[in-house]
Amino acid sequence: MATYDAPTIFSAIQSFQSRIQSDVFFVVDDQGGVLASIGGGQHLDEALARQHTLSGEEALHIWQVQNTLYQVVTAPLTAGPDILGTLGLGYAIDQSVHAAISAMSL
Repeated sequence: MATYDAPTIFSAIQSFQSRIQSDVFFVVDDQGGVLASIGGGQHLDEALARQHTLSGEEALHIWQVQNTLYQVVTAPLTAGPDILGTLGLGYAIDQSVHAAISAMSL
């Protein structure tokens, strides 16, 4: 991350994303600009990313990207006290998630 080299960062997130099978995986820089993204994250609203980048705190979000809702977790990427950016990953809230929630609420 410290290099801010988009191809290197994209390669790293491809590796991580293939292991966890998330629907969205992205990295934003310390200004909230999207450096690399996979899945719905390619349409990530940079304003949403920027909103949580500089806080330095982990957070859970529900984001709408195009016509899909995602449950997204963001966490700061730090080097000592410096925030280098934010890593985010998420899963689509689709019919299977809806059915699971409905089954639990009966």
